[in-house]
Amino acid sequence: MAIQRLPVAVAIVLLFTAPILVVLWSAFTSRRLPSQSVLVALVLSVCGVILVSNLLASNVEQINWFGILIGLMTAVFFAAYIVLSEQVSVTKETIGVMLKTFAVASLFWISYQLTQGIPWTLLAPENILKVIYVGIAGNLFPYLLFFWSIQRVQAQRAAIAATLEPLVAGVLAWVWFSQTLTLMQIIGGIFIIVAVTWMQFQTTGPSSFND
Repeated sequence: MAIQRLPVAVAIVLLFTAPILVVLWSAFTSRRLPSQSVLVALVLSVCGVILVSNLLASNVEQINWFGILIGLMTAVFFAAYIVLSEQVSVTKETIGVMLKTFAVASLFWISYQLTQGIPWTLLAPENILKVIYVGIAGNLFPYLLFFWSIQRVQAQRAAIAATLEPLVAGVLAWVWFSQTLTLMQIIGGIFIIVAVTWMQFQTTGPSSFND
């Protein structure tokens, strides 16, 4: 919905403010300041997303404030999903909770789609397998892997690692669709890779608010 009202680059950057929200929430609930390694990785990853999405070249005149609101709400929901996933991951009901989440989300989007008209094109016999593939490879498997990873790393690290998504999308577009990557996008990709790598190798604990 945000992409319908905003340039794609703006919508992507708004979505990937979620790591900032996750870090802030973790600091608030633990009453500990984020470690320097987290802050460095956070800044690098967000700057990387800005460059990879080519935000600086987007048309500012297309900015829609309602679209920005939707984009920020998406970031809040994404951050909440990451934090709640960490809490759920300590239980044995990970798969069950994820399937229930998918069921609720499916009902919501089906209800919304019905108000917009039935997408007969997607239901055409020649497209059924493609739709199933997108549902499994584009949603089910990634979220299974995310739950698996968040059981092994903290929510902060998982959120920062998630910024690899626009980078991977850019690389796939370059490989499959022969789209060119600008120098700034390549630099942004390097920022993201450095941020994620740096974060995974740091073990320094955060500082208390009272320190």
